[in-house]
Amino acid sequence: MSLAGSGEELVEKYELERCVSWINENSFSRVCLQFPDDLLVDSVDIALHIDERIESKTYILGDSTFFSCCVDELGSKHIDGDAVIHFGYSCLSPFTSLPVLYVLPKKRLDLASLVESIKPVLEKGPTLMVYDVSYAHLIETLDERLQTYEVAISQLVSASQLKRPCGPWCQGGNAHSSTKFGHSFCISDSLRSVLYVGTGKPANNFLLSMKVPEFFTYDEAEGLQPHNRFKLLKKLSFLVEKVKNSVAFGLLVGTLSIERYLDAIEHIKRLLKRRRRKCFIISVGKPTVAKLSNFPEIDVFVMVSCNEGSYIDNKEVIVPIVTLLEIELAFNENRTWDDPISSDFSFLLQGGEGYVEAPLNVTTEDLVETQLTSGFRTSTQCTDSSTEVALRSDMTVSTSGFSSQPRTWDGLELKMNDTAPSMAQAGRKGTAQGYSYEIS
Repeated sequence: MSLAGSGEELVEKYELERCVSWINENSFSRVCLQFPDDLLVDSVDIALHIDERIESKTYILGDSTFFSCCVDELGSKHIDGDAVIHFGYSCLSPFTSLPVLYVLPKKRLDLASLVESIKPVLEKGPTLMVYDVSYAHLIETLDERLQTYEVAISQLVSASQLKRPCGPWCQGGNAHSSTKFGHSFCISDSLRSVLYVGTGKPANNFLLSMKVPEFFTYDEAEGLQPHNRFKLLKKLSFLVEKVKNSVAFGLLVGTLSIERYLDAIEHIKRLLKRRRRKCFIISVGKPTVAKLSNFPEIDVFVMVSCNEGSYIDNKEVIVPIVTLLEIELAFNENRTWDDPISSDFSFLLQGGEGYVEAPLNVTTEDLVETQLTSGFRTSTQCTDSSTEVALRSDMTVSTSGFSSQPRTWDGLELKMNDTAPSMAQAGRKGTAQGYSYEIS
């Protein structure tokens, strides 16, 4: 199949020649082509174009098990795939086994307007620039226009190698000093500002994890906008208090392929166990409000997923949804708010930059929580033999069996004492359009 007209645009848009070269150079035999829902319309044409130029087989993956920004390794294993080409937006989370080629979207951006808008920020001093992955194709051109300023521009870790220094204080080569959320860069001791080109969840991730005097975002629609880290910290503090005052936790598994996700699950379970909380592991694929509403006994959901999948609008869900970060701040007595924090769970695990070891023993005072909203002090008690939990007003935990007992519905008309046994009686006969007792 030879793509012409709009087909040529697809070849350029999806970098199909690069895809073909990557497959042939690495001699892959079963290649999975993963598409998000909005790109599935082009998937067949892309697969046919690639098939004509390679000897291996390709398979189209859609409807990802969890989040479309993550590589669907689980889906690829179902067909024994040995490589994945991921089309569309990606969180660039590190994965465990399969080689992956990312074909990122290419958004347009007026670079002249961008440079003019951010000049006041760049003139203040050393600046780090990070960006939405959709603008990665523009970075080399942007770097040339900013040569006169003291600015470092991050590089995506999905590249096979780091092709250029990130900035004037770069350590050179592949030795960038920091990697956060799929971006690699070096940080200057005199760093003045961080500028994120784009908006949304990735910007909040960088804002939360980086302590700098000033943080800005740039978007063509909104222009240059300053952001205050304190607002995010207030929201985080609120969720931490919710965690402290909760007993039953539902651990939502939002990935089966990101590196160290099993370590994160075990770490959360240990923290909850030492503080005598109960944890139920729940795997429902991509979490939705409807799915989570099926677990009314859960006080707090803990999400283990990529950095962007961790953010679900809590306004739509009855109970809070938190991450390992909130659990650490609530139940690790050695961790303080002055320690480095990040929504990336690998950052907080043993071996990560922000790991803080929890104390071995828990004192009685640690089991007493003060509810900041009401001022009451509550304690949590739990017997070692209990396997399930129930909620009580004083936060005492006792065996209940709520998770295994079938739920029943008594209807709107409750007959509390009218349960005497009786003989079976004949019911209605006929069909809905005419029962035997109805007058014709």
